Amino acid sequence: MLSFNPFPQTMFRSRAIRWAIMLVGLAFLSACSLAPLYGRRSENAARYELSYGTPATRLEQIVYQDLVARLGRSDSPEAYKVTVAVSSSNVSPGTGSIGLSAHLIISTPDGSSTLFDGTRTASATYVGTPQSAATQQAANDTSERAAHQLAESVRLTIMSVLAQDASGK
Repeated sequence: MLSFNPFPQTMFRSRAIRWAIMLVGLAFLSACSLAPLYGRRSENAARYELSYGTPATRLEQIVYQDLVARLGRSDSPEAYKVTVAVSSSNVSPGTGSIGLSAHLIISTPDGSSTLFDGTRTASATYVGTPQSAATQQAANDTSERAAHQLAESVRLTIMSVLAQDASGK
């Protein structure tokens, strides 16, 4: 006589193995912590208090906003003073390239000495069209993209200069 067993023994064994593997995997994953590699504020940035100059142009405003977002801002008298002056190259019709240059000055909190006085550059390209409004909008967007790139270069310079200053003390 044949009997029908809807749950053969091998099925229970393979299901138990799968559950055991899933539970072990979950145990390993619960020990992990997830953190973004590029956060809004880096660990090193939290060590320094920074104050900034006043932006004179839209591109300087973008650079300062990116720096404040990544490095923070302080009104403390012990804050390093960061000043950035951004200048751009002329925009040409057709395929164009926009170059930005930042004159960066980093001063000690008391203003007695300058830690860094130099230039950083960034550029971006765009393709112009016969429509002048579209070309101008492309040039504006490209300028802003270059300003974000310039802000990252300035941020890395600031971190490097302040790390050297801290290790020199």
